[in-house]
Amino acid sequence: MEQQSFEDIIESRGRSSTGYDTLSSIQSDRLTHWNDAAINPGFLFSRLRQAQTLKNTQLDSACMILKQTFDSAISRLDEVNENNYNVVTMMLQHARDALTEWTHGDTNNLYDIPLQEIEMKAKDANVDIMSGDEGLIVGKFSIVSSTSTEDSTSISHIFVDPQFLFDKLSHAQRLKQSYKIDKATNILQKAFDNAIQDLDSLEEKYFKATTALMQHMRDALTEWKASNTTYDIPLDSIAEDKMFRKFISRNTIDDRFSTTQKSISVSPTRHSKRNGR
Repeated sequence: MEQQSFEDIIESRGRSSTGYDTLSSIQSDRLTHWNDAAINPGFLFSRLRQAQTLKNTQLDSACMILKQTFDSAISRLDEVNENNYNVVTMMLQHARDALTEWTHGDTNNLYDIPLQEIEMKAKDANVDIMSGDEGLIVGKFSIVSSTSTEDSTSISHIFVDPQFLFDKLSHAQRLKQSYKIDKATNILQKAFDNAIQDLDSLEEKYFKATTALMQHMRDALTEWKASNTTYDIPLDSIAEDKMFRKFISRNTIDDRFSTTQKSISVSPTRHSKRNGR
């Protein structure tokens, strides 16, 4: 079967929503399960292991696993009990380190998450991280979206997640500004090609934002491949557009971790717990 073009998919989008109710119900159950597990040490360690396993063959999937795991945990970090807190934050630091290296480092010599070191430190702290939850399927299957705050929200394929696409646009723009135009175009082309494969399966609520971001990718690819290196992806206008606000964030992983750590450090509840009161 011949693959539809980007334009064909957009033009023929007016399809029946039959089957979406059942899918939404399944995804709602997954979302509840994900939120319950988000700050569980075993669950976090299983995500690190999964990302490490995938990094050499499915780097984008590995990065998305870490990003979604990080985002879910960081928003609930103040709920972690005192016994698990240091181990949980240690694993989040390793997730952040891996994301930084895998998205900006040498893709031919990828950073390895120190799983054995994490396991030993958790054991010393008497925290169980070996009973991880492997129930959520990742990669080309259902995974909870890291971007939306709506209830019962999930996204079927990570390559059409608006936040994922926006991060790729941002990464490509940074590379272009560093005069690495070939790497920038390669990143955009790969992201666009991956997205086009999953576009017809995308939920309606994401479709407009996702296709608009893909159009920005194609615009940049057209300009940069034509040697117009003065063209810049309009990241500011994208981030300020109402269409994208509920789906994307410009905060980096470092920003989110730093902000949360600061808010927790001055929290009376957390401060009292750490001082035994």
